[in-house]
Amino acid sequence: MGERLGSNFIKLIMRINFIDAGVDDIDCMINMIKSEPGIFKNNPYNLDKTKDPWIWISDKLVTFKLILIDKAVCGFFIARHINANSHLHGFFIKKSFRNKGLGKMLIFEFLKSAFKINPNIQTLTLHVYSTNINAIKFYKKYNFREIEQTNDLIFDSGGYGSWARNCSIKGRWPLNDGVMLFGIGSIKAMSMIKR
Repeated sequence: MGERLGSNFIKLIMRINFIDAGVDDIDCMINMIKSEPGIFKNNPYNLDKTKDPWIWISDKLVTFKLILIDKAVCGFFIARHINANSHLHGFFIKKSFRNKGLGKMLIFEFLKSAFKINPNIQTLTLHVYSTNINAIKFYKKYNFREIEQTNDLIFDSGGYGSWARNCSIKGRWPLNDGVMLFGIGSIKAMSMIKR
């Protein structure tokens, strides 16, 4: 995008809207993922709407947010907010809408919503498959860094420990082979939002 915003980009921004997703939007989100079968070939994403993350839609600690251009859904994120951490469970931009700056807008919307729901969060985390090189580059671009998955992390009193304990309680710590934990501290995340 460069230093100067082009008039086409400014026109695009004017057409973008973020809305909370509801039960009626689940099929839309699942179909968006299904439309790109190669993307999750080695990295399975649960497409059964009777299982997580879809069954969390009415959970007050979970945010389902859609990004729309005009009235067309072009992406979404799913995030859980617990104690001192907000965790990005799902993040997806439809292929035809990629490389237009929407990923940046959606990641910033995640950060803003996390602070709105829990102003005292210390960390923001996400899981990414080690084979998803584009996603890793994307998250690193926005200052997320890999967090080492050690048993000691469970005893950390901050946000990362909060998330590790949440995973451990569910029998999901350490994470499965090939799944990386990325995170960013709240101070760094807040400074990105305020720019």
